[in-house]
Order: sequence, then structure tokens, then C-alpha cells
Amino acid sequence: MGIFTRSAFLKGVLTPDIDNILPEKLGPLRGAVQKTLDFLGESVSNLSEVALRFCLSFAEVSSVLVGVRSIAELESNLAVFDKGPFPAETLQALRQFSLEDEELIRPTHWGWT
Repeated sequence: MGIFTRSAFLKGVLTPDIDNILPEKLGPLRGAVQKTLDFLGESVSNLSEVALRFCLSFAEVSSVLVGVRSIAELESNLAVFDKGPFPAETLQALRQFSLEDEELIRPTHWGWT
């Protein structure tokens, strides 16, 4: 048996396109994302890397499903997969940026997905 994750990019929000697609009402999500990126600093190249490596950081996850629009996106994702999961201490530290508000973390509540 395996566990598949999906929506690793949270409908595109957890990509460098966040500023172009995230409505103002989801501002707290943008804030959490920025704090996460600030914390990780130069250890990551972009938000997509954070999302994918986070998914890869759980031994229970056997597959991460992602959609791509181009060969370049596919190649970029494969390069991130090669980097592998975050170290355990980084993963633990990332918990401080988690959000529990269903209105922010469930795209079905957003009204535009």
C-alpha cells in the first residue's frame, strides 16, 4: 500500500506565481509563505521547491502527483525531487509556519478554484 499526495502546489499558490494568482482575502496565506521563504533563505531556490520537498519529507508518502505545463516545469520538478526531503530538523522548524484555518488551506473554500 502506498500514500499519494496531490495538490502539492495548492492550486498554483505554492509556486512563484503566488503574487499573480492569490486574491487579497487570502493575505494570511501569503504572509505564512513569505515567513517560510525568509526562514529557509538561500537553502531553497523557490516556493515550488519548498512545496515538493515538504511532500517528500514524510516516509509514509510513496508518490507526489504534480501537474506541469511544459518540459521546463517537468525538468525543474525532477531536479527538486533529486534534492530529496528536508532534513528532520528543518521539517520540525517548518511547523511554526503551519496554518489551520480551513478558509485558507482548503481551495474549495476560496470560491475561485
